Amino acid sequence: MNGLLPVCRPIGSLFSLLFPDEFERIFSFGERKLVLEHFAKLPKLKFNKLTAPEIDKLLREARRRLESEYGTTDLDFYCPPLRVFKFHDGCLRN
Repeated sequence: MNGLLPVCRPIGSLFSLLFPDEFERIFSFGERKLVLEHFAKLPKLKFNKLTAPEIDKLLREARRRLESEYGTTDLDFYCPPLRVFKFHDGCLRN
């Protein structure tokens, strides 16, 4: 994707359904920020300067690194062992 397409969360939500290997199902800005702060060690000030495509790229890079680290592609930021969202349970696994 180039930076010309205005990517907003409804479009990002659609992208995650159409291209689940490329886009996370994390829809809210705050949750995307939390994941990058936790797993990419991204400072808060830098996150606020990123474009939506840059954020998606960093999320993909973090996922690839974690998949390598855990030896599986069956990872979800809403489920253990990666779960960082303490305020709700968005885990869709049984």
